[in-house]
This record gives sequence, structure tokens and C-alpha cells, in this order.
Amino acid sequence: MPLSRELPSPERLEAMLSPRSQYDAQVRAFNEAGVLQILPDKAQLGIIGLDPEHPEQVREYPIPSLESILTRLKERAEALDIKVAQGFSKLRLVPMAMPLGTLKQRYGEQLKTHHQNHQLFDSNGRPIDLDRETPIWAWEEYNNADIEGRIVYYPKSFDQKNHGGITKQELIAATLNTPFPGWEVGLEEDLPNLPGAGQGQTIGGRKQIEAKQTPREYLEQPSSPEYADEEGFTPERELSLAIAELHSTNKVLDDYQGQDDYQGQGKISFLTGAFFPVSGNVPFACFTAAIGGPT
Repeated sequence: MPLSRELPSPERLEAMLSPRSQYDAQVRAFNEAGVLQILPDKAQLGIIGLDPEHPEQVREYPIPSLESILTRLKERAEALDIKVAQGFSKLRLVPMAMPLGTLKQRYGEQLKTHHQNHQLFDSNGRPIDLDRETPIWAWEEYNNADIEGRIVYYPKSFDQKNHGGITKQELIAATLNTPFPGWEVGLEEDLPNLPGAGQGQTIGGRKQIEAKQTPREYLEQPSSPEYADEEGFTPERELSLAIAELHSTNKVLDDYQGQDDYQGQGKISFLTGAFFPVSGNVPFACFTAAIGGPT
């Protein structure tokens, strides 16, 4: 597929990504989940999140405007064309400044609402049950791990001492002078479930990443040229995707239970954009009726 080096016009961006409809859908999903609220001081829609400059306080972060996102997409026109040709066509907004525990709670509440309304399905569209007492189970080390710096983001390795990752406070601080303070905005593959082993396709010269690899293998793979500008998922991104998918399709992500019956759709997702140095573990997420959402 030929790659254009010119700045894409708004019309061409719309044809490539439909950013307006994707943006509106995510705003509706976040609204339904209670992620967004009218910010008292700024009188805008956004989130209340961590303040890296005053850790004992919270801070208001308006949701990025569609105009600022379109401007950023135009600025990255060359890289954008390459990644879209490789199948990266899903716009994703991630409220990184929101405490992970709060975002997890919002998703759990949505799972219960969908279950109560008989609108909770697996990846094949079949109704599934839910543990309503514990819609999301998480390892106890997750409690305030992002606030206290016990989980790090975007590690360079999974070495407990020399991981090269940064804390959430550092990550948020790096966004404060950008167009999207407190938020991450990026593109994902239009692919809610990884292909099974041996089932990945080559799109735009890039072989899709497949299931059944180790976290270390996933971390090392993006160093190849065809995987340029790619990063592993964080728990916040996983939850943001899960909230959006539940809103638009009534389906859960990574429905691991009964994976053989699902013909390979059920998988555990390693979130290699984060790391627990104290244990040497990478976060992972899956859904089972007995356990609930991301762990």
C-alpha cells in the first residue's frame, strides 16, 4: 500500500479513522461508566485524578478535545499512515491520571449493570454469568500500587532492579505540558483479541503479534522495525478498552473460561506496559464467570 507523506486533510483523516465517531463513542462509554464528570473548577467534562506536583491533593483533567486530537494526528502524519496501513485504526483515550482502583471500580459497576440487564456476553455473543459480589478480582498488591509507586509503567526490561520504568506520578507529570494532560491518546489494532498461535496475519508488512508468548518475548518484539512506535498495554488502557467494548458490544474482553470451546478466543492478556518490581510480575487480565474482570 503506498504511503502518503503529505499532511492528511480533515476529510482524509475522517476516511482513514472516523475519529469523530470513535471519539464520541468513547465519551459516551466513559459517561455511562461514570468515569467522566463535570469538573467543578474548569466547568468542563473530565476526570479527577492524581496531582504529581502535590501528591496529597487531586487535580482536574479535562478530556482531550477532538480538535487537539486531530491536530496531533496531523503532526504525526507519516508515522500515522504506516500504522494505519498495518491495521491500527482504533482511537483510544486513556484516563491515566485517574487512580487505577477508581477506574477498576467503574468497570465493575458497569459489569453488574449489564449483567442485571441481561446484556453481558462472551466474545462469541453468548450470555455469561457474573460474580456480582466481586465483579472484578485483583491481586491485593494492586491496592494503591499506582499511587504509592509500587507499579511502574513502560519498563525497558523486567529486571527487578534495572527495569527502566517510571512511576505513575512521573508519567502524569510528563503529560502536564502536552495537549493531553493526564490522558494518553493513541491508536490500537482493530483487534480486541490476539490471534492464536500461528493465526496472525501480515498486514502492511507487519506480522500480527500472536498469543502464547512470554511477557519477555512480547516486550522484546516491538524493537523490530515493523513494530516501531508500539507499546504494551497498561492496566488503565486495558480497562479503558474493556469499558468501551462493553458499552458498544455488550461483550467482555479476554474471556478465558472455556477457551477450548471458544476456539481460541479466550485468552489471558499480559499487560507489558506495566511491571511490579517487588515481585517481578507483569500484570495480566482475563475474564471468567467465577472471577470477574481484569486481575
